[in-house]
Amino acid sequence: SLRVSLDELPMCGHGVCNFIASALCAYLVPPLGVFWRFGCGFEVCVCLVLTCLGYFPGVIYAACMIGCEDPK
Repeated sequence: SLRVSLDELPMCGHGVCNFIASALCAYLVPPLGVFWRFGCGFEVCVCLVLTCLGYFPGVIYAACMIGCEDPK
């Protein structure tokens, strides 16, 4: 049978739904999208500083982080 229990699914920052949600959040509020994908850490601090300096640097950093980095 093709049934998969919820215990077997990776739920820590992986998956298409998580990627889409974090990308949408990153477009609206860049540090929130990075936080959604990676949790509270260095990446969020960098994104927060860049967003305070200007919206577009924060969006670019968030897009690069979400699109290129895998959550650990």
